[in-house]
Amino acid sequence: MLDGTYTGPCRKQAVYAIGRDHVIRSAFNFPVRRTLSLGLLLLATGCEDGVLPLSRSEMKPAATAARALFPGSCVDPPDGARWASAMLDAINRERAKRDLPPLRPSNDLEQIADFYACRLIDGAFFSHRDPFEGSTLDVRAANFGYAFWKVGENLAAGQPNVDAAMAELMASPRHRANILDPAFTEIGISVKVGGDLGIYWVQEFGRPASESPDAVPLLDAAEHSQTPTSSAPTSKPGA
Repeated sequence: MLDGTYTGPCRKQAVYAIGRDHVIRSAFNFPVRRTLSLGLLLLATGCEDGVLPLSRSEMKPAATAARALFPGSCVDPPDGARWASAMLDAINRERAKRDLPPLRPSNDLEQIADFYACRLIDGAFFSHRDPFEGSTLDVRAANFGYAFWKVGENLAAGQPNVDAAMAELMASPRHRANILDPAFTEIGISVKVGGDLGIYWVQEFGRPASESPDAVPLLDAAEHSQTPTSSAPTSKPGA
């Protein structure tokens, strides 16, 4: 599955926090480092993974309203495409302030973001690790045929609009680090509605293997020909 060594599971890098208004956010970053003695790329991961449930009394009013309009299943909000575009513009404005190159939109990363946003909603969990199948971002990238040199992920839920979501993410050092990472060159963004938290924001950052000519691609897309579906799991772990 990996042309190298996976140094998981993730430990002590990402932050899962409830914000000032009981809004969940999470960040995940998979840097890749070169091991000269082996000529391989190692996936260096780091996060304290887990599911952080919120009671309905803790949910923001906007999330409660969205949940009432779109109960249960994952759907595209009417302004989802515009929101995703506005979020990309906001990210690139933050990068421009630091003289960083803009991120370009990636259809591959957008597909991964769409898939995982619906997994979060359909599976009723909030984590970088899918508790039903155990996959993390590197595995999802492989399953979608995205050969990468580096990938990262930001998750947020409950914020009512782009400005609120970006404010929360930029206020978190580890989420901000993904947004401002100079190694990333492209991004996929998904905004979905449903589930207990109402509005879900997924940012998938990447730098494809083709843009790192001195590195050996960690993932071989040819080995991962099946595209996963976003249907809800039939049973929960341990059930």
